[in-house]
Amino acid sequence: MGTGRSITKVDKEANGTLHRLTTAETIGDPCHFTISADGKWALAASYGGGTLCVIPILADGILGAATDSKLHSADWLKESLADRQESCHPHQVKLDPTGQWALGCDLGADRVWVYAFDGANLPRNFARNSSARNSSAQFSGRPR
Repeated sequence: MGTGRSITKVDKEANGTLHRLTTAETIGDPCHFTISADGKWALAASYGGGTLCVIPILADGILGAATDSKLHSADWLKESLADRQESCHPHQVKLDPTGQWALGCDLGADRVWVYAFDGANLPRNFARNSSARNSSAQFSGRPR
C-alpha cells in the first residue's frame, strides 16, 4: 500500500482485514525494505530511483520522515551490459546480524554498497563513515 514513493504500515485485525496506520515517503520508488532488529528503523531500496533511505519508526509505531538517503551513482558501468545496467539499481537493503552495517545490493552497479549504520544514536548520516569508492565490494560478473 502506498503512493509508489512511500512505505505504509498496516494493522491486521482479527478477521484478517488490513487497515492503513501510517505512511512515509521513501525518496524513490521502493522495491524492498527491511526493519532493524530493534524495530526502530525501516531501510528502503529504490530500484528505479537509485536510492537507499532510512525511516524512523517512532515509539507509537508511526513512521517518521526519512532521516537520510543515499543516491547511488557509478562511472564504471559496463557498456556491454547497458541493457540492464545503464544506471544504478539498488534492489535490496539488509542489515548485518550486528545491526551496525547496512548492505545495499545494486544490479546496475554490480556491487554491494556497505554503509555504517548506528540506529542506537539516531543517525543523521546513513553512510557517515564510508565513501562509495572504498566501502563497496565489486563482484566478478559471474551469476549470483
